Amino acid sequence: MNSWNTLKNGEREELGLLQIDIVGHSKLQDTDRILKEAKGTFKQLTEGIVTTRGGRLFNWGGDGGSFMFQVKTGEGFNSMCFSALQMLNSLPAINEEIAILTRLTNILSVRISCDSGMAVYDNDPALISGDFVNKFLKNERNLSLKDTVSVTDRVWRQLHGELKEKFRPFKFSKEVESMIYNYGGKERQLDVLNSLSNIDKDEKPPDRPEFVEIVAFKGDTLASLSKYAYADVVVKNHENVGGLNLLTSKNAQRCLEHTQHGTQQIDEEDSGSPRRSMRAGGPSYYEPEPSEEFQGGESLRFYNCVALGYAPIIGEGTLLDHVLAGNLLINRVVGGVSEPTTKLRTFEMVEGRYREVETEQETKREGKVTEDDEEAH
Repeated sequence: MNSWNTLKNGEREELGLLQIDIVGHSKLQDTDRILKEAKGTFKQLTEGIVTTRGGRLFNWGGDGGSFMFQVKTGEGFNSMCFSALQMLNSLPAINEEIAILTRLTNILSVRISCDSGMAVYDNDPALISGDFVNKFLKNERNLSLKDTVSVTDRVWRQLHGELKEKFRPFKFSKEVESMIYNYGGKERQLDVLNSLSNIDKDEKPPDRPEFVEIVAFKGDTLASLSKYAYADVVVKNHENVGGLNLLTSKNAQRCLEHTQHGTQQIDEEDSGSPRRSMRAGGPSYYEPEPSEEFQGGESLRFYNCVALGYAPIIGEGTLLDHVLAGNLLINRVVGGVSEPTTKLRTFEMVEGRYREVETEQETKREGKVTEDDEEAH
């Protein structure tokens, strides 16, 4: 483990910075005394994790702070990221200790990020300077997500192989000029998508459309995310009928309706067709194709089937038509009809439009005479 005593003032050194922030600290509701004690305990516990791995306090504010590591070797990068992961994974125990010691009623959430670069060293951390230090501390809030750890490509490339595999590509950050890799965010994203239930055992109609918001990771597609969002909707033969594409396209359309209430700017693509971007905080909105890969960082909404047009009204192109045609099998949906598969409906393309075709079984049930019956007579 490197010793800080070997560094000299004024020399250029490669340092790693770990920033941890308390998310929503200004909204904590306890008394000033309790909040001060809680944040003091939080600092003490997180600093203890860092010092055991050779790190030092860089600076500290009311809502969090930074720690620095010597990263001349891969050991320093590993130590910094192991410290970040320990802070995150120890958060339940940290919250429990803070609650017992200070009687804080809120549960603290954090945002952690790491970067590295060359800096002019000084024994007084307040006098350490470097371009990467300024960029990172100014933009670190845009690098990570709540209760996750994000690292720049400069850090990720130096990590031990198995530790490196724990981080997933998140997005490219123009602010720090680096690809960002994230730990914990992808799992949280899928948990949020799975929390959107399209099944209501009590069959109570919703007061309003249910939806969840998630942040896309680099490489995500609307179709792949929909498989999680609509996990309780069983889709049959969607390769031929486009059932899953129907769900995703309707979701995208509803997202457009949602964004139309906000500030918009239409972008002209190379093809000349306007598109709207759903990127979080971006200047415009677009409807992505189901197979289009996101760049990472886009904010997306996923709605339940009720909001996507699954309603007890039979009309061409609705989800209900596809359910009754046997193209989509939905066991139970909030606000849907009780038994959507009681009648099998079949459609065929006639002169560019879908037309319902009565099955032989349905024809006989209604007492109609088929051509085969006429020939038999």
